[in-house]
Amino acid sequence: ALSGTPCSPNQELYGPRAHDLFFDPAAAMGLGAFDAPGLLGRARSTRISTFTTPGMFRAGLDEVFGRRDWNPVVVEAMRVELHEDLVNGKKLTYQTPSGLFDLYDRAGGTDFLEDMAAVVAAATAQLRRHRLMKALRRKFDECGRAGDGAARGDVVSKRAFFEGFLAGRPPPFEAPEVQAALALMDFDESGSVDWAEVALRGVWVLEQFPAIKALGTFHEFLEAMIDHLLEEAEEAAANKAQRGRSEVRFEMFVKEAARAHGGGTGCPGPRRTA
Repeated sequence: ALSGTPCSPNQELYGPRAHDLFFDPAAAMGLGAFDAPGLLGRARSTRISTFTTPGMFRAGLDEVFGRRDWNPVVVEAMRVELHEDLVNGKKLTYQTPSGLFDLYDRAGGTDFLEDMAAVVAAATAQLRRHRLMKALRRKFDECGRAGDGAARGDVVSKRAFFEGFLAGRPPPFEAPEVQAALALMDFDESGSVDWAEVALRGVWVLEQFPAIKALGTFHEFLEAMIDHLLEEAEEAAANKAQRGRSEVRFEMFVKEAARAHGGGTGCPGPRRTA
C-alpha cells in the first residue's frame, strides 16, 4: 500500500494488527460471524478504512471507548469524513484513540466526548511526556500568565488561548473560522480551554506525524495542530448542528452546505466540498 504497487496474492500478513477485522463479518463473502482472531486466542480489533461499514464504526468505537449508544447519524458521518480526507489527500490514521476521537468529533459527535477524552489520556500517558508535549505545556502556562486574568490552574479563556496560539495569523479573533476552531477545541463546552483539551490535540499530532514526533521542531508541531483545527472546525460545527436528525443524509448536507456557505443551517458551512 505504501509503494503503490499491487500486493502478491501470497503475501503474508504479520505484525501487531495482522488480525484486524477488515470487512463487515455480516456481509463479507458469506463468511458470517466467523471470528479468526478468536480462533487464534486474540481479541478482535476493527480496522478503520474505506471498507468500514457503519456497523464496523460502532464496533470500533465500542472497542476503544466502551459500549455506548452511538448516534447513527454521526457514525454515518464518520464514514463521509474519512472519504473526504482521502479525496483531499490527507493520510491520517484512525486506529489510535486520539485518531478515532478526532474523526468522531469532526463528524459531529457531541455525546460522551469527555469520557472519550479520558480514555485517550489514559492510553497516551507515556506519550504526554514527549519533549514537544512538555514544550506545549510551557506555552499553555504562558497563555495563562499573559492572558486576560481568566486563567484558573489548568484553564485559560478562549481569548488568552487565541493570543497565545493563534495571534499573528490572518483571521482575527472574531472571525467565524477562529470561533469555530475555539469551539472545536472546547469539547466540554465550558466556554474556556483547559489543558486536557489542548493535550489531546497535541497527542493527535504526534500519533499522526511520526516525522514531527521524531525530529520535528516545536514550530512544526504547533503549526500542524493549529492548521488541523482551522481547516476542520467549520465543517465540524455544521455537522454538530445536524446531530440527531436521522432524516439528514450527510453526503448531501456536506455538498449543499458547501455551495450555500451555511445558508439556512444556522451555522457555518463546510470549507470544502469533497
